[in-house]
Amino acid sequence: MEKLIFHFPTVYIVHDANDRGKAAKPECVAYVGETNHVRERTLQHLKSDPAIRTDWMGFAKRLSADPNSVWQYVIGDPHFNKSLTFDVENRLMHYLLGSSIVRHLNNRRSNAQGDYYTHDEFNRIFDDIWLQLHRQDPELFPSEQIIRDSALFKASPFHKLTGEQQEAEEYILSVVADSVRSEDKASEQREERNSQLIVLQGAAFTGYCCLSWIRSFKQD
Repeated sequence: MEKLIFHFPTVYIVHDANDRGKAAKPECVAYVGETNHVRERTLQHLKSDPAIRTDWMGFAKRLSADPNSVWQYVIGDPHFNKSLTFDVENRLMHYLLGSSIVRHLNNRRSNAQGDYYTHDEFNRIFDDIWLQLHRQDPELFPSEQIIRDSALFKASPFHKLTGEQQEAEEYILSVVADSVRSEDKASEQREERNSQLIVLQGAAFTGYCCLSWIRSFKQD
């Protein structure tokens, strides 16, 4: 177990307790990550990230007030490799969006992978991981059926996109990028900038997913 945790790739979940058990409607903030060095990565989250990231500043403030207010799960498996841990991380993110007590998920983008040599083991390994988490905390990690029936899960921006959806995403981001470049050019040349309206039409939650794409674009 020690070898799997400290020398293999791992996936981890950090969440605050937020007075669970006392509040009428319990809720929490969560973060999912993956790393090859969980000890070093955890120390970075605790010591460096609060100075530059507001999400980890919140966790740090809670920890300073009460050491039992923030919890971390570390998940290891002898079959983990980088691609597999990315896929586990990605599915954990959009499963947690379907958890009724997760008020906010701090993750910024998805890491869904393509094909890789252990891809056929992914579903089996993930189902076992979620089952173990459910046994540990059924409130935070509901049954898979409850998660899949959740509207937020169905509209999650962390789903792996189909080929058609990837083309749509690339087109939307290219239009936004062209608009931003045009504004930057006009600003440099001190010319009047014309406003531009971009209309995106789609099913329910299309706007939610589009905002996630635009946030990713801005960070890049």
